[in-house]
Amino acid sequence: LFIDIIICESSGNHAGVWGDDEVSYGIAQFQEETFYRLAKKAKLKNPYWKNAEQQLRLLAWSLKNGYGREWSCYKKIQGNGKTP
Repeated sequence: LFIDIIICESSGNHAGVWGDDEVSYGIAQFQEETFYRLAKKAKLKNPYWKNAEQQLRLLAWSLKNGYGREWSCYKKIQGNGKTP
């Protein structure tokens, strides 16, 4: 699921990858507000929205802790059991 979301959201790319009319950024396509809200819940130290490693760690934490629905690709994948 983790890999499927990354491929769906960003094709596995990070730098300069914007989505949702330049609201979402990076490998996990976090919106800034969502990143910092979840980073606080996850107690991520020194969070930085545009950091690829932090996005991956926070995506993994989010999936493990029931926040998968924050990603539209999660909903698509779970809706039909296939990677879009």
